[in-house]
Amino acid sequence: MERVAFRAGLALVVLAPLPLGANRPWAWSLLALALGLLLVAVRPALPRPLWPAAALWVAVLGWVAAQVTGVAPPVRPEVWARAAAALGQGVAAGASLDADAGRAVLLRLMMAAGCFWLFAAWGTSRRRSASALRVIGWAAVAWAVLGLVLLTAGGDRLPFAEKTRHLGAATGPFPNRNTFALWLGMGLCALAAAAVQVEAHRRWTRAAPWAAGAAVVLVALVLTQSRAGTLAAGIGLAVTLALLGRRRWMLLAVPAGVLALAFLTPLETRLAATAEAPLPRLTVWAVTLEGILAAPWRGIGAGAFPDAFAAARPRALLQPWHYAHQAYLELAWELGVPALLALLAAIGWAVAVASRGALRGSTTAAAGAGAAVAAGLHGLADFSPQIPAAALLLAGLLGLGCGRACAAEVRPRRAIAGRCAPAQRPRPTPAPPDPAPSPGRRA
Repeated sequence: MERVAFRAGLALVVLAPLPLGANRPWAWSLLALALGLLLVAVRPALPRPLWPAAALWVAVLGWVAAQVTGVAPPVRPEVWARAAAALGQGVAAGASLDADAGRAVLLRLMMAAGCFWLFAAWGTSRRRSASALRVIGWAAVAWAVLGLVLLTAGGDRLPFAEKTRHLGAATGPFPNRNTFALWLGMGLCALAAAAVQVEAHRRWTRAAPWAAGAAVVLVALVLTQSRAGTLAAGIGLAVTLALLGRRRWMLLAVPAGVLALAFLTPLETRLAATAEAPLPRLTVWAVTLEGILAAPWRGIGAGAFPDAFAAARPRALLQPWHYAHQAYLELAWELGVPALLALLAAIGWAVAVASRGALRGSTTAAAGAGAAVAAGLHGLADFSPQIPAAALLLAGLLGLGCGRACAAEVRPRRAIAGRCAPAQRPRPTPAPPDPAPSPGRRA
């Protein structure tokens, strides 16, 4: 049963991008249901070093539930008063401007937590963690191949629909190129760690398929033309390689390839355009920051950013904005600054556990830490970490890394000392003393 559950959970993570990144209510609802059933069937034990992170995450879930159910104090009473005056009837003030969207956010936060919990338990097994890394790494290669085929021979479309945005850029199964770039970047971290696990760096014949797979992912990554995605992926991969140790210096050619391709492709044009013209996102961030300062403690309710921004949107921005394109500012406005700090503390604790395991020699933990760095940096300029498929991959890789790090910590100290201590030469047995001379003989 455990083996079937592990394969099912791994399949959910690597196939989540197929239904448009699982960024539709029916898709993430089915994913949440499937992960919930796996949790009930497996009943995994969360490693003890991760309990503080779990407590912080549960506190955030409790606050979102309080916003949705109205237990928290009402937010922006003047808005509810204007609504009552416009409708000509009483309107009960709520703790969230959009309770339905808040329920969806609550479900997705629980889904990510369940995925992390499962993979943290499975990560304690060396065999399963290594298998999961290989599957995720080669799944990134497969999605990269699909993205290139759809861009070139497929008529620049999505797998099951026509593409309406980001024409001329590789998006794979995602409607958005930035989320595709983030998924490929995190998958590249897993591919590099898996290659080191099988010691592909020691023999060129063994390294050839891994190098070819990494090259395919790199080409697809750059052809997404995602500025933040390419930069975050390169830094996350560099962190992974740095944690893997100096013996893997040959893999340092991969980040160099990212930078080289970035300046030899259409991505260079987008980078130059960024320097010449200001981004509309700067205006969105300024409005979001004003909203945070107006309600820094309680927030406006999880998932309420689109409605709140529509009311405060400047006239210069004509199109509607469903995301702030800065995950931290958006969450601070929706949940409040204290809840955001608790959320970041939970993730930071898990990253610290994985990083400590990577410094002790765990390749799986190195992949998890690198993927977290890539997602965290990408969140500074986009909403891609909030997309369910990307969030599940991050939760899975970080969970594997934390589980592997915790498994290394709980080994008996005697066993560790016995394996790591240098062999000592046995002390020579002292020679027996010379016999005393007999009385009849001279000494």
